Formats: sequence, C-alpha cells, structure tokens
Amino acid sequence: MKIALVSCSKSKRNYPCQAKDMYTPSMLFKYSYDYAKQIADQVYILSAQYGLLDENETLFRMNGH
Repeated sequence: MKIALVSCSKSKRNYPCQAKDMYTPSMLFKYSYDYAKQIADQVYILSAQYGLLDENETLFRMNGH
C-alpha cells in the first residue's frame, strides 16, 4: 500500500468540512492533493495546527482559529 503526505496551507475554509476540502482555497494544496490521489492508495494531510489528518476527517474551524 502506498501512502502520500500532503502539507496543509495557510488558506482555509471558514466552516466545518473534511480535511481534503479545508485547504482547497490554495491551488498548491489542490494540485498536490490531486497528484497524491493519483499515485497513492491513502492520502494524509500534515497540519501545523491539527497534526496528521486523515483526508476524510471533519475539521471544525471558527473564524481565523
């Protein structure tokens, strides 16, 4: 099984959503995530705030926190 790690981004959504959607305002994240999905069986996101995230984990972000 191949695993890919994708770094989070500064740009985030301001409402609860899955980790794979939280950082999509960043085009670099979007392209990195899309590529990781093509080459790996499982993708994890490395977040400075939340740590290691499963791509489907729901995050609850509140206005700038």
